[in-house]
Parts: sequence; C-alpha cells; structure tokens
Amino acid sequence: MLRARPGEDVLLQCQGPRDSPITLLEWIRPDLRAHGHVFFYRNNQLYKNYQLPLFRGRVELRDKSMKDGDVAVILRNVNVKDTGTYVCRIITNRMELNGRTQTVVMSVINLSVSYPGNNAGGHMVRGNQGLGLIVGLIVGVLIVVGIASSFCVNLLKAKRRTQRTSRRSSGEMSCDGEDSQVV
Repeated sequence: MLRARPGEDVLLQCQGPRDSPITLLEWIRPDLRAHGHVFFYRNNQLYKNYQLPLFRGRVELRDKSMKDGDVAVILRNVNVKDTGTYVCRIITNRMELNGRTQTVVMSVINLSVSYPGNNAGGHMVRGNQGLGLIVGLIVGVLIVVGIASSFCVNLLKAKRRTQRTSRRSSGEMSCDGEDSQVV
C-alpha cells in the first residue's frame, strides 16, 4: 500500500524488460477504465486524449526515454479522489531468430490518499484517541448536571408541598381550593 497526503507527488513504480522496445504502456484505474486511462503510450507516442480529465496535466513518465524499462509515472498533487488501485500494463515486441515475441508485464499498486490523522478508511489513527477521552468527559459532565438539575427540581417541589401543607393546616384556603393570604 502506497500512502500519501493531499498535495503530495507520488511515484507509481513499474518496470518493463530492459532489452525490449515498449510497444504499449498503459496505466489504468480499473474502477475508471470504461472512461479512459491514467496514462496511455503506444508506438513511441503519448496519447493525452485517451487520458481521464481527472489525471490530465498531473501524470508524466519519470524517465521519458524509458531507459532500462523504467515506466514509472509521477502522479502530481494527489487528492483523496486519487485513492484506488492502479494497474500498469506493458507490451513489448522483440524480434528473435524464430520470429516475433510479445511480452506482457503487469504491475498493481494500491494508493491511499488521506489527510493527516486519518488512515485509508477515514477512521482516526491511534494518536487521536484522546478525542474519545474528551467526548467521554463531556458526556459525564452532562450526566452529572442532569442529575443535579433533577435533584434541585424535586427539592423545590417538595419545599412547595411542605409550604402548602402548612398553610392548609393553618386554615388559609380559598373557595376554589387554592392557597390564599388572609389580609
């Protein structure tokens, strides 16, 4: 797994045969394959019009001459949308005594782009577990405040009942049953 942060440049490694001319080089994201390529090169020519708009202007060969079969590409200014599986496929043709030989090489790279403090799945990494402690403390304080408020409300109700009872016993009642002050 290759990991990166948004804004970084990443190197997607792929190695072809050292002694054969490359007929076709394609970098794809299988989940986006139907819509185009990450990078497409055929018969000594780069085809930018086959490239997905998401990758235009951000992907280039590390070594434009592809010396010794180096077909790694640099993906510039990565973002979270670049997270995924990248497949490099190389086809080479070589003439031998018994005819033409074709070689297919494939390489697969999983790239994860996430912000600092998050892993690929977007969950908090070990260093941010202090957040759980803070949330726990806040919840605990809210529970204590709730219990204290409930206690105070019940205490006030009990006090009012006691006052009403003492007024009733002294005979200070109105016609409708409500407490009243005799003046």
